[in-house]
Amino acid sequence: RAWSWTCCRNSGDRAVGSHAGDHVRVDWQLKTSSGAALDAKELLFDTGNVDVVVGHGDFLPALHGALAGAELKIGEPETMKVSAEQAFGARDARLGPLKVPAANAPAGMKTGDMAGLSNGMMARVLSVDAEAVTIDANHVYAGEDLDMTVTLLEAPNVDSLETATVAGGCFWGLELAYQREPG
Repeated sequence: RAWSWTCCRNSGDRAVGSHAGDHVRVDWQLKTSSGAALDAKELLFDTGNVDVVVGHGDFLPALHGALAGAELKIGEPETMKVSAEQAFGARDARLGPLKVPAANAPAGMKTGDMAGLSNGMMARVLSVDAEAVTIDANHVYAGEDLDMTVTLLEAPNVDSLETATVAGGCFWGLELAYQREPG
């Protein structure tokens, strides 16, 4: 692991530990190593104030790794480095940038568009000219080391969480019903 916490074990303030399976409420943010915030529309998970079951769910694995066994002070932000490999992976030259003959690209492509590839992947259009369309299927943050800041908002809930399987014909109808339920 490339991350480590340097917090409060020897201070008089109370540190709280979390372990796999604990329900934890945190505020967490990701920034590039240059300090720029990550674009939320490029992420497949939420940042900010979130509830996490440590070791489960669709958050960046580095968040789970950092929370498992960590001792944090409630309300005190902790910042750590996350290597590119632990974040969105290294850039893969096989994924781009690649030049595709303009004749093989859909008409009207422009820089910034997303193109669906025949293998199901999505690629970002980097440039378009009369000869070629340059695409890149790497994640926009692939190859970048990140800074991750995590603030524990309340003590972990160590009570066992149960799993409920719910089926419904319309996701949006179920979502509305759950939004109206307390908790």
